[in-house]
Amino acid sequence: MCARDHPLAQSDAPLTWQAIQGQPFIANELCSTLQSPVFRAIYDTSVLAIHNTLSLLAMVKAGLGVTVLPQMVAKMSPHETAFRPIDDAGALRQIDLLHAGRNLRSPVADAFCEAVVDAVEDSSTHD
Repeated sequence: MCARDHPLAQSDAPLTWQAIQGQPFIANELCSTLQSPVFRAIYDTSVLAIHNTLSLLAMVKAGLGVTVLPQMVAKMSPHETAFRPIDDAGALRQIDLLHAGRNLRSPVADAFCEAVVDAVEDSSTHD
């Protein structure tokens, strides 16, 4: 992700890790598990590390750097920032839902789990 007026936002083509190299990078927990050697070098030289997603989006919007976030998170700030997909099939992360057991979940918890699964499935069919 980058600011709407950032040079990386000017194309719709997927970005390579090399295109991000040399850009001020803002690290975050959501991208900390990506294992690409090229990305690890970018991550290790980040100019900032922000753990709160809304603060991270504000820093990107202000033009202080670029970051890597899942497309689902990018939808939180669609008009102020630009989302660009990464051209790396290995740039994935796992989402886990933990619970004590189906018999112990409330109807609200069941609905939440179903909504998360639906959102992930919907996102993966629109990529």
